[in-house]
Amino acid sequence: FFSVKKMAETAQVTFSSDVEKPKTQLKLANKRLEELSRIAEANQVRSLDPAIKEFQASIAQATKDLIEMNLNVTSSDPMVIKEIVAETQRLKENKEKVEAVLGTTIGDTDELTSALSRLEKQTAAYLLVDLSQRTLSEEDQVLLTEAREDFEAGDYAQALEKLWLLSNK
Repeated sequence: FFSVKKMAETAQVTFSSDVEKPKTQLKLANKRLEELSRIAEANQVRSLDPAIKEFQASIAQATKDLIEMNLNVTSSDPMVIKEIVAETQRLKENKEKVEAVLGTTIGDTDELTSALSRLEKQTAAYLLVDLSQRTLSEEDQVLLTEAREDFEAGDYAQALEKLWLLSNK
């Protein structure tokens, strides 16, 4: 049954657009974490190692897809980035919960964090340029200035939050 499910998931990723692949892969990694959590809670010791390996493979593929993502395409569609950031945040939270239950680290996410930071930086830079060319109210101009300061300080996620607020007005 698991092999059929895995084939369906592989097909889902295969038929995703290049822009959607990282998000789809992150969702699959989150599914693996949920499965791992259920296995850990049920104390199914035999299933732990294969489940951990499946999660590690999913996170590795998600990272690879994120690194290969065409930033020029995605920068012009900030909602894709917003969804990827949200899915990554969910993944980190779920991973911390599972690791707390297991009492061990189940996978390194440093490379994923690095790739996401690069994506956030590129998108924030695009939005800063785009929003700087628009006519903004004084209140919005203040928010844009704050976002620029966050960007210059290297806090791309915080800059993006402010820029998303502005771009959705």
